[in-house]
Amino acid sequence: MNLSTFKNSIVYSYRRQFQKSIIFLKVIFYLYMMRCCTVKCLLLFLILSWNCYSIKLPASHSISNRKDESLAKAKIQNYLDHGASFLYKPDSFKIDLDSARSNFEKAFILSHTISDGNPKYKCLVYYGELFFEENNYPKAIETLQKVIPFYQKTKQYKKEADLWKMLGKRLFWQSPRNFKSFDEAIICFDKAAPLYKKLGRLEDFAYIIKYKADAHLNQGRLDLAEKGLFQALGIYKKIGYKKLQFTYDLLADVYRLKGDLGKSLYYSLACVKTMEETQELSNAPDFYEQLAIAYKDLGKHDLSIELLTKAIAILKSREEMDYTNLYSFTDLLSKELIQTKKPKQALKEVQNIIK
Repeated sequence: MNLSTFKNSIVYSYRRQFQKSIIFLKVIFYLYMMRCCTVKCLLLFLILSWNCYSIKLPASHSISNRKDESLAKAKIQNYLDHGASFLYKPDSFKIDLDSARSNFEKAFILSHTISDGNPKYKCLVYYGELFFEENNYPKAIETLQKVIPFYQKTKQYKKEADLWKMLGKRLFWQSPRNFKSFDEAIICFDKAAPLYKKLGRLEDFAYIIKYKADAHLNQGRLDLAEKGLFQALGIYKKIGYKKLQFTYDLLADVYRLKGDLGKSLYYSLACVKTMEETQELSNAPDFYEQLAIAYKDLGKHDLSIELLTKAIAILKSREEMDYTNLYSFTDLLSKELIQTKKPKQALKEVQNIIK
């Protein structure tokens, strides 16, 4: 049944009701004129019963609404996907963020026309992400805190855990980074971790423990960081998770900062070995640089130079150049070359990246 037919059926129903109401009033008048109270009451009861159940809406009304709601949900998701394509572009240009906001607003308005609350709160999550991209952290947190009670009330614990994780990661990477923001990130991680554990999502649980340890590492709480990383490592190994290079990389950092250069080298080697075994090479330059630093600290400059040269070659081979790492690695390489009495080669390396 289309909308026009449905409206016509409603009008017809009410027209019939009006006609019946006229008849009903006439009967009441005649009853009033009758002298027998018993007959009056009996007839009045029958008429009222007949009148109350005489209106029937079209049978397809609820089905039509369900269809309309399904179409509305699809349209909301389309707006959100389109907005996200602008939101998550590499750079947060205002024109892209404005385009994202426009799509999110359309989705949010449409979400209020349906009975299911999930799309509305999903819109709020995207709004929160938008505020984060605009570096408006207070507004982002305020918006997302409206979503968490809904997930708790509706027992959507996975979504609640994911939201706490997202909040924690955003606070972890907040710029400028500071001790307080890491503390706030840790609070969020502590909210997410037990939810993942309760749901039996041990990989997610270990990931949160590792992120929390990284926050402790950035705060200089090396013992807490070490403990957390070994906890995460134990969970990963227990479930057979193979991509341990990120955990090993953080352990190498912990031991270097503790001054235990032997253990730092051990975990740097474990990091590179695991990366190469799993063929997860997206972070290869960073991990080769980490190992180069471990060798440098131990006075093995030739091995350090070899690894830095390898890392720089990978950076240069990529379609999108990471200039921050390129300049940083080249600076370190030139210093290592000078350390090994090769100043001309050091100068050449620097000149190669400023052409």
